[in-house]
Amino acid sequence: MHKGLSEYAGEYSTRWFLNPSSFDKQGGIWIMRAGKKIAKPHFRIPPRMLAYYSLHFVFEGQGTFRFDSESYRLEKGDIFAVFPHHIHSVETSPDAPIQTFWISFGGMQSESLLQQIGLTPFQPFQATRMNESVVKRVEEFEEIVSTRERHSHLSALGIFFLLMAELRKETEDHPHQVVGEVGWLRKAVEFMNTHYLNISVQDVADFLGISRSHFSNTFSQSLSMSPKKYLDSIKMKKAASMLEHADLSISDIALFLTKDIFAFSRAFKNHFGMSPSEYRKNLVSGISQATTQTPLKFGALIINDTFDDQPAGGTPRDYAIFGSEITVEKAPDLIGHALFFSKQDTGSLFAERTFSPVTGRLRLTFRVMVQQTTSPMAIHFINVLNAPVMRISLNHSGTLSYTEASIWTQSRIEYQTDIWHHVEIELDLDTERYSVHFNHVLAVHHARIESSSHPVSKLRIGMQGTGSAYFDDLSLMWMMNEWG
Repeated sequence: MHKGLSEYAGEYSTRWFLNPSSFDKQGGIWIMRAGKKIAKPHFRIPPRMLAYYSLHFVFEGQGTFRFDSESYRLEKGDIFAVFPHHIHSVETSPDAPIQTFWISFGGMQSESLLQQIGLTPFQPFQATRMNESVVKRVEEFEEIVSTRERHSHLSALGIFFLLMAELRKETEDHPHQVVGEVGWLRKAVEFMNTHYLNISVQDVADFLGISRSHFSNTFSQSLSMSPKKYLDSIKMKKAASMLEHADLSISDIALFLTKDIFAFSRAFKNHFGMSPSEYRKNLVSGISQATTQTPLKFGALIINDTFDDQPAGGTPRDYAIFGSEITVEKAPDLIGHALFFSKQDTGSLFAERTFSPVTGRLRLTFRVMVQQTTSPMAIHFINVLNAPVMRISLNHSGTLSYTEASIWTQSRIEYQTDIWHHVEIELDLDTERYSVHFNHVLAVHHARIESSSHPVSKLRIGMQGTGSAYFDDLSLMWMMNEWG
């Protein structure tokens, strides 16, 4: 039963390391390593965080998977995923030691690929998903990675995609995994993002199998824009990207996207506030600087939380709290009016603020202070499809972790305890980039957002680990440009 496995204190296991080349890493997914294990009774992986993604298959036994503040019962046929920078742990049942196979991978499409099979940071577990076809693909994958041949990474990647395709079929065969309108809205957005050049709103409704009026009304209510406007916005963002290439004429771009040069110029100016030629003049290093070279006016104040009116010891008004054992309240009088987080376990704690969906440019500013640096401070923007748009984390090591597309990277910052720090995040959904200033020093410059620029509708702040922290003077502004 333990053939090919090495014995360790809590398990019998083996693992295989792959070495993706620079060519491999230009793709959206690359395989890092894989392995299998048979737990001994009372085996336990203590709480920890990973810097990569991993997908796990339960072949035998029972156990418990803990992810952030949630617990999931594991049994034969289940799958679960671990996402970067989330605390998780696994333990086996003494009476039925768990047996698993796992695959670790990275790449900017990793989180989107897991979403395709129904796994997200908010739902990292799926029960009874391993049919015969899935098991066969896992066995084929193991055979490839265990050979250690020169080209095993490319072969393993091919089998991995076939495995994910089988799991995708399982997802489609389990409609309860994708609930109601959110499910077909996601399909609509994916379809429009892929076929925007050659489709109409009616084509999208036909693809979904629903009436055009129902589709348009629901889409508009959920995403705060009509399907026609969404299709136009995709074309305009593509146009802006193409304008970065000096060898493409504006006429060529217009005819490629709209077949009408005058209609294209008019639509582009309506979307960006300037003509295509003016936009191209403002390009610097491939990124439009127009928004920073033009006077700004604020379109609307979305959130203005000073926490001055919070009752003593009360949870913050307008915030939904979720996570592990927590204290969330207005700060003690020693600090003054501020939102106070305190936590003694290693799970995650978040306060989430929902607001009306918005597009365009957003600027979030706030102050943060920690009393001990054992807890990363997390700040996320979430879109209307409940997917992360950008995530940053102020880490105890004196670094700021942030997502570049879906890849986590780091920036050094001066981060001290018991003093207030000023954080400013500027998010531009039109160019799909964001920047972060920490204590008025640029820490993140034009990082790419994680998902396509659907309207943003949630702000999530919190902490991951033990300790305490204060947030104050939190302000979220929607901005627009003042053109001439």
